[in-house]
Amino acid sequence: MRNFKRGIYSTTVAPTPVPKAELVLPPPLLFTPAGCYLFPCDFMLGINSAAAQVEGAAADEGRTPAAPDFITEFARSIGADTSSLEDDFIATENYYLYKQDIERLASVGLKYYSFSIAWPRILPFAVPGTPVNKQALAHYDDLINFAIEKGVHPVVTLTHFDTPAQFIGGNATGLNKKPLFGNLNLGYQNDTFEDAFVHYGKIVMAHFADRVPIWITFNEPLTGCDTGPSIDHVIKSHARLYHFYKDELQGTGKVSIKMGAAPALPQIPSNASYVAATKHYNDLNIGSFLNPLALGQDFPDAYKQTIQDYVPLTQDDLAYLNHTLGMFYPTLAALQRHFV
Repeated sequence: MRNFKRGIYSTTVAPTPVPKAELVLPPPLLFTPAGCYLFPCDFMLGINSAAAQVEGAAADEGRTPAAPDFITEFARSIGADTSSLEDDFIATENYYLYKQDIERLASVGLKYYSFSIAWPRILPFAVPGTPVNKQALAHYDDLINFAIEKGVHPVVTLTHFDTPAQFIGGNATGLNKKPLFGNLNLGYQNDTFEDAFVHYGKIVMAHFADRVPIWITFNEPLTGCDTGPSIDHVIKSHARLYHFYKDELQGTGKVSIKMGAAPALPQIPSNASYVAATKHYNDLNIGSFLNPLALGQDFPDAYKQTIQDYVPLTQDDLAYLNHTLGMFYPTLAALQRHFV
């Protein structure tokens, strides 16, 4: 990897006391009803991070290259403006500063910490039959245990864009594959991806299930789904891990996907073309996942007509995929007709 850099830490940093000066309430919002600050007692207030975006330590303690390691190099290769891009080699050094970070999350009253575990740390060679990195398991053991000690519930994502680099060919060129939809190639279409991801997921779930109440298999899968087979591999590997957790581990928590794709509403509800654009968008970007996983229904026609290499689902597939989303939380977007 070009321009590789290391951070300043090489061992876990003990947390320092949180100075009272750091605990400053935000200023009040003028003309805002006071009632809007009230949440139900069971509201899940937390914060989200991702291994590739915060950990750094990209070559430490057994971690091997992941797709995000090549993003900046890829951007340079196509002549994109990289002035605002940073490589993930150092990030915020959360890999060594996680106790400091969790201490501060707890100090402001956050009860949930959603983070991702790095597949290339747990399985440096990515695929079944290769060694498990016990040092990586011990690291996440300590992170999870420290969060629980501080009253923070861990929410674990199995992959947040950081697919092992071998699934994209091991270099930046693998990202430069024009997608049929989605954003870029994260290796999900690779023939070996599904079994490899399920193998990795089973290792992590079996090790941490006693302490983790909420599991996310994929973060924003549409970002890395560039073909029909990639969608097929994502939904089937998710369902396999859901059933492993519920049926084999007898897990009592939740297993879901962070979809990321916002359901759309027509910008002008009375305009038929805007309504048609909205339906097409929702069917293509959301129905391709939620139809089979939430409803046990076949892909929408818009998806099958647009993605010509889609993989058909059998009735047995649909029965297995059905109701494997433990929860779903959307945002909304407004669409115009030119999105068709």
